[in-house]
Amino acid sequence: MLVLAEQLKKPEFKEYNYLFIAFSAHEDGLYGSEAFVTEKEYDLTKVKLMLNFDMVGQLDTINPILKVMKNNSEKYLDSILYKLTKNEFNLIITEDNKLTDATVFINNNIPCITFTTGTHDDYHKGIG
Repeated sequence: MLVLAEQLKKPEFKEYNYLFIAFSAHEDGLYGSEAFVTEKEYDLTKVKLMLNFDMVGQLDTINPILKVMKNNSEKYLDSILYKLTKNEFNLIITEDNKLTDATVFINNNIPCITFTTGTHDDYHKGIG
């Protein structure tokens, strides 16, 4: 998230505003994302796209696969996805965007793209 925030400071990305939010422990419930959407502390009409990074960080360096789950976000894929990855990953693009923090945004008609590098041996062990 911090690397992305740094990249978005570049002049070519200045035409938009960005809001970075970190939700934790969605396995216990989508409480953080649900609160953000339902408590309406922020004008959701200004939210044009939600980028969700879920289970990223332990990329297989031998076979680097980045799974991208999209929902109503096709117009953003070319301009964001391919520009950011620069063909450094094998991309798997699906429409399955269920049971992530993106779900709450999807249910409120906000386009979402979820990035994941998949589960790993340390999944839910509090390390890695």
